[in-house]
Amino acid sequence: MVAAINEWGAPSRGQPPRPFFRTMIAAKQKEWPTAIAGLLKANNYNAAEALELTGQAIAGQLRQAIVDFEGAPLAPSTIKRKHSDKALVDTGQMLASVDFEVKT
Repeated sequence: MVAAINEWGAPSRGQPPRPFFRTMIAAKQKEWPTAIAGLLKANNYNAAEALELTGQAIAGQLRQAIVDFEGAPLAPSTIKRKHSDKALVDTGQMLASVDFEVKT
């Protein structure tokens, strides 16, 4: 829920969108097919292993997108509360909740 609110914003609360997820996908998605193909070859065409490694990599890319995000500046009251002007990084809850699941 925290990620969705940050991604799309909460206009009723004056919170602008901070599209870290969509931006990461747009920037990285063209790399994924080649990476998956390489992982398949490197793992003797074990699809489950290749997808597990792909999930780990994409989760890492998403965490990095959260850390690197620069967008709409935070409100002065938010900066004062969290003692930082860094958007999306506060308690670490969102970063820690990034995960993936491979269903076979």
